Amino acid sequence: MSFLKQFLILFAMILGITGPAVANAVKTQCICQTGSEPSSQIPFFYVGCKMWLAEQTNCASKTITSAPDTHTAAALQVPQAKSGDTIKIGFVGHWANEYTAPYLGNSIIPTMQAYDANIYLDNTACQGLQDPWKAEGLSAFSVLFTKNRTITFKGNQAISIGIWNRILPNQAANFWAVFQLPSGKTILPYCEDFENQGCIGAVQKNQPGDCIERDGSFQILYCCPHTKEITDKRGTREQTSWRWQSPQACLN
Repeated sequence: MSFLKQFLILFAMILGITGPAVANAVKTQCICQTGSEPSSQIPFFYVGCKMWLAEQTNCASKTITSAPDTHTAAALQVPQAKSGDTIKIGFVGHWANEYTAPYLGNSIIPTMQAYDANIYLDNTACQGLQDPWKAEGLSAFSVLFTKNRTITFKGNQAISIGIWNRILPNQAANFWAVFQLPSGKTILPYCEDFENQGCIGAVQKNQPGDCIERDGSFQILYCCPHTKEITDKRGTREQTSWRWQSPQACLN
């Protein structure tokens, strides 16, 4: 058998092995959901969703849709999704902590089951995970999970500025947390990323955020005023700003 014929047979075998694997490679389907209330703000939510989708990379598809009714049980429509894919969902709008459990139970878990997909949720609104430790109660949903599938939920613990921190100067205003299912694991930010960083007193006054120190200990930071004495050509005076601080620092 000639070298060319051997090569063609080998090449055909390689195509037979690698072709289906490429065709069936898992993909990421990206969806951004807009809030529905108040209706006058929906155009702004839509703009925020366009910003969120622009940040997402390696998406096989990108879609903007309105968020489902949290009390209606139905899977999301993601016709492009295949078994093993990741469905990445952003949300821009207004949220309340009590929406989270019905949203997961009625919409997200049915979507995971329908497409046999992993779900990543990025809720940019206020208080999606207002009390991350209470979210551990959601681990009861774990009995509904198919093998090797996960849901990762990222949300803000406090009132926040959401997606708009991309264009506003205060990057530390979104005090986030992550909750994972079916493990029930809660992931908190490092305190050093927020402590003494700016918050927005007008809307975040006394808002708490849980964080973790490098030694593994936990701390709660609050948005409270920080006053310092400064001296410049106008003389010496006190200057007050709002920062994430420990309870002790807030009392000083």
